[in-house]
Amino acid sequence: MVFPHQDLLECRDVGDSYNDLVRNSIADPKSKMLKGVCGPTDKMPQAQFQNLELLVKGISLLNQESISIDNINEADEIFKQFCCGFQNIYGLRHMSSNIHLLRHLAQSVRETGPLFVTSAYKFEDLNGKMASLVHGTTQAPKQIFKNIALA
Repeated sequence: MVFPHQDLLECRDVGDSYNDLVRNSIADPKSKMLKGVCGPTDKMPQAQFQNLELLVKGISLLNQESISIDNINEADEIFKQFCCGFQNIYGLRHMSSNIHLLRHLAQSVRETGPLFVTSAYKFEDLNGKMASLVHGTTQAPKQIFKNIALA
């Protein structure tokens, strides 16, 4: 499979099980949160925890530097299970568009590559920093330039 960022991607099967990935994860908070280790899981009902594991596993599969077609297909199936589980646990009224969009995530990765390649978090972070430079309702560009010069 050819992705637009082919120089960043070498398709291969990672072969590690999800539990191995969690046990051997890097000890930074982002990694732990991505793996779903972000709170006391013994307080969470088993059905909710198992459903959370599906979400985390699917995202982890699609956020690797190297992704095989099998990884993408597995993630697609996992998201299907997650969405069904989510509806069973929380009810139809909580099935937001964000939950539905998970059903299209695997296809998006097929077309554009791993999730980290198309992430908007860095841009959103910069937007937040830029917004913090504006302290009034008029002349926003002038305020931004002035506050950058002072920084």
